[in-house]
Amino acid sequence: MAANMDNILIIGAKSELAQQIARRYASKGYGLYLCGRGIDSLGQFSDSLIENFGIEVTLLELDINEFDAHQSFIESLKEIPAGVICAVGNYPNQIEAQIKPKVLVQCIHTNYAGPASLLNLLSNKMKKIKKGFIVGISSISGERGRKKNYIYGSAKCAFTSFLSGLRNELFDYNIHVSTIILGFIKNKEKQSGMREALSVDPNIAADKIFEAQQKNRDVVFIMWPWKYILIIIKLIPEFIFKRLNLK
Repeated sequence: MAANMDNILIIGAKSELAQQIARRYASKGYGLYLCGRGIDSLGQFSDSLIENFGIEVTLLELDINEFDAHQSFIESLKEIPAGVICAVGNYPNQIEAQIKPKVLVQCIHTNYAGPASLLNLLSNKMKKIKKGFIVGISSISGERGRKKNYIYGSAKCAFTSFLSGLRNELFDYNIHVSTIILGFIKNKEKQSGMREALSVDPNIAADKIFEAQQKNRDVVFIMWPWKYILIIIKLIPEFIFKRLNLK
């Protein structure tokens, strides 16, 4: 595996946000490895990147929960990527996860254990060339547990902590790790009230993520009000917090 600082690996490339991020790097001339489950569905998107930006795009099948396949996946890459964007995520039905252990385990594997395993192995390769970057997309749900989504939130909390430790581990190797704390993403369905006000368009989110990476930011809240909202939420004593019905 040879070093090539012109390629970016995007894990979980099928989401709209991940595709917008891919466009940002493509527009700067980076080649792309796009990976995920059922990745062939991105054939048309891949063709558009090649046509519009004249870059090389490689589609790679990857199930983040197949831990035993992680090492062989990395060895299949032609070059050590210049950077890695981890945009994997799965938001389960909380009630279903409370009564079905398989749903709970899948949530933890998809949102934490799988990404942690793959990023660990990738970072071992990147250490050898002592340069590069990793961007991990986490969530506001991981900042404090709430009854509505504490299973998903606990997985994202673990991922945020993992990224912090990885940032510390890779600092001496000239590899920067950025943690992106994401909130609500706007979609085609109309949101209401506070959720609408605190939602961000995928295009805007992609711009902010790209900018954060380019500036080697450590921890970035995509919607800045969340940073201060969560400071307040974290200050609420547990004996009061447990009585609240936060959405």
